[in-house]
Amino acid sequence: MPVQLELELEEETYGPLLKYIINMGDVGQFQIFSKLIKDHIHNSKSISRLGYYDMLMWIRVNDEAMIRYACEYIIRGETDELRENYLLALCESDDRKAQISDVFKNTDVAEFTSTDEIFSNMFKLLGRLQLKSEAEKLLLDCYDDYLEEISNFIDIYAFSIPNLEVEHIIKEIENLHGLLKISPTFSLYEKLILYCCGKNKVDVAINIVDKMCEAYFMPSSHVMQSVLETCSETNQNFQTRRDRITNDTIRERFGVTPIVKMMVENRLRWFELVEKRLVDVVVQRVDQMEEGEIRRGRERPRKIIITVRKDLEVNELDPYMVYDRKLWHNLINVTNPT
Repeated sequence: MPVQLELELEEETYGPLLKYIINMGDVGQFQIFSKLIKDHIHNSKSISRLGYYDMLMWIRVNDEAMIRYACEYIIRGETDELRENYLLALCESDDRKAQISDVFKNTDVAEFTSTDEIFSNMFKLLGRLQLKSEAEKLLLDCYDDYLEEISNFIDIYAFSIPNLEVEHIIKEIENLHGLLKISPTFSLYEKLILYCCGKNKVDVAINIVDKMCEAYFMPSSHVMQSVLETCSETNQNFQTRRDRITNDTIRERFGVTPIVKMMVENRLRWFELVEKRLVDVVVQRVDQMEEGEIRRGRERPRKIIITVRKDLEVNELDPYMVYDRKLWHNLINVTNPT
C-alpha cells in the first residue's frame, strides 16, 4: 500500500499569490485561497502567519471594522505570533498614523516581537511617520533585551525621518543616545562621517571624528580617506600660523570683539550705574570735584571718570541717555550687538 506524504505548504509558495490577490483587491478570491492554504497548513506558527496577509487585505480594501479588531488584538491579544503578524502588516501602511500611534502607546511591542529585522521595520515606520514619542517608548521597551542593537535602531529611526538636514539627524541621534544614557557605536560614528562626506558637510564630519576620538574610537583609514577626499573636492583647506593671518581678520571671521571696545563698554556700563545713584553718594561727589584738586602719584592710572567722559565724547553719547536703559544698552553694546 503506497504511503501518503503530507507536505507542509511553505510561505514561499503561497505568499506571492496572496500578495497578487491583495493588490487586486479581490476579497472573494483571497478568502477562497486563504481557506485552501489553511487546510494544507498544520503548523500553528504558519497559521498565525496568514494573519499578516489578512491584515494587508483589510488595509487594502479599507475594512475599518476588521482593522480596528486587529489593532485591539495587537494590544490585548493572547497569541503573540498573531499579534506580531498583524503589527507587521500595519507597519507597511503609512496612512494609518493614528492607529499605529495608538498601538505603540498602549502595548509593549517588545514582549511579542521576535527578531531584530522586525524591530528595524518598526523604527523605519516610526521615522517615516515622525512619531518621536512612540519611538522613544519602543527604545525604552527593548532596552534590556536588545541593548547591543539599540544604537542601530536609533540610527534607522533618525535616517528614516523625511526631509531632515544632516545636522538635525546628528542632533536627533545624540538626543536619543542621551535619553538612554548610552554611547554611539563605532559603526554608527563611521556611518555618520561617511554620510556627511556624501553631503559635502566636511566641517560636520570633522566634528564627528573629534567626538569619535573622545570616545576612544580610532576612525578607519577608509573613513579618513573619505574625509580628505571630500576636503579636496570641496576646496576646503586648513590654515596655519605660516599663512600669517592678521588678528583683525581672525576677529572678523569669528565675530570676536576687540578688547579695547569691550573695555569701553564696561566703563560705560559702570557710568550708567554711577549716574543713576543719589547725589550724595561718594562716587557722585568725587565726580563733581574739580580735576585740579585731585593729586595723583607717578605711574598711577588716570581717573576713570575722565576716561569715561572721553568715551562719551568719542561715541557721541549724551550722559542723560542712561535714563533710557534700553536705548543706552543698544548704543554701548559691542560684544553682542542687537
